[in-house]
Amino acid sequence: FKLAMKAPRIFYLLSQYQKLVALLAPKVLVNMLFANAAGKDRSLSEDREFRAYITPILKQCFQNRLEGYVRDIQYYVTWSGEFDRNKTPVCLWHGAEDNWSPLSMATALSQTLPGAVSVEVMEGLSHYSCLYSAAPKICARIEGR
Repeated sequence: FKLAMKAPRIFYLLSQYQKLVALLAPKVLVNMLFANAAGKDRSLSEDREFRAYITPILKQCFQNRLEGYVRDIQYYVTWSGEFDRNKTPVCLWHGAEDNWSPLSMATALSQTLPGAVSVEVMEGLSHYSCLYSAAPKICARIEGR
């Protein structure tokens, strides 16, 4: 987020480099992304089942969705906010140990959004471990269980 905010062109070039690595050596990309893993992401990144699960997802995202990813990140870091139009209840899920997008980002966003906003802080979890753990819970909420 800091790179996208302070040097958007370098962020774009880094993203293009990651796209190339995803094409040529997706396992290397996974190693790069988890090199500074924190919280439970560290042990998750060593789990064969998780690596088999996440590698094709990351490859596909970087190969087929890069433009949207770059656009969304750059929009997020430059957005002045038009939150007053939102009337939908929002639940933000965030790992307490996330070193990619700090918990303070979710907290600040929750204080900015109008209406019913909750933050589900998942202790001990980081970026991917939070997503991996929260996905079934989110799907259950969507299904109304």
